[in-house]
Amino acid sequence: MVSFAVEAEGLKKIGLLWQLLMTENIHEDMVLLWDEPEANLNPEFFPELVECLLELSRHNIQIFVSTHNYIFAKYFDVRRRQEDKIFFHALYPGENGVHCETKNTFAELEHNAIADTFNALLNEVYDLQVGD
Repeated sequence: MVSFAVEAEGLKKIGLLWQLLMTENIHEDMVLLWDEPEANLNPEFFPELVECLLELSRHNIQIFVSTHNYIFAKYFDVRRRQEDKIFFHALYPGENGVHCETKNTFAELEHNAIADTFNALLNEVYDLQVGD
C-alpha cells in the first residue's frame, strides 16, 4: 500500500475522480470542469481516462476539459461514438480580443496551436530521417 499523499500526481487526479463518483458528488446533470487532467499522468493511462470521461458524458454529465496535449485530445476523436456530443474549442487572439472557434472534431479546428506544433515536430523528424 502506498499512502495517497505520496502517490504520483497523475494517479491522485484519477483517485479524486473515483472518490467524487463513489461519494456521489458527481452525478447526472452536473458539470465537471477539469484543467489538464492528463498532466503528470503516464500517457499509457490516457485511453482509460478518456473512456471514463466519455462514459460520464453519456450519463448526462457535462464535461469541460482543457489540454495542451495532442495525443490526449486526439483520443476523444478516436474513442468517441457517433452519438457522443463532443465539441472542440480553440481560443485565439483577434483584432477585437479573444475569439473562440468550435468544431465537431479536433482536426477541423483552424486555429489549433496543439496540432500545428505537433505537425511541426513531425516535419522535423521527417527531415532528420529522410532529408530535405
